[in-house]
Amino acid sequence: MKPNARVRVALTLAGMLAAGCAFQTEAPAIDDDAIASERAALEDASMQNLQTQMQHESQVATSVSNVLKTRHDTAKNSIGNIR
Repeated sequence: MKPNARVRVALTLAGMLAAGCAFQTEAPAIDDDAIASERAALEDASMQNLQTQMQHESQVATSVSNVLKTRHDTAKNSIGNIR
């Protein structure tokens, strides 16, 4: 920062202090409970999504299994009818 800029910043800050402007020097308080609650909600949503995906995958596997079993039974019965 140039020397003239430092002077301007110092004068501006001094003017603001003289005018009664307040500065917040501390970081805002972090609400750990709110963060934990939000994290838990996100984890619940994620687990719900995972459960839905697993349920869908299970239904697809069951459907494929049923189709393959029916195909097998049909072929087996056809072969039995030929003999």
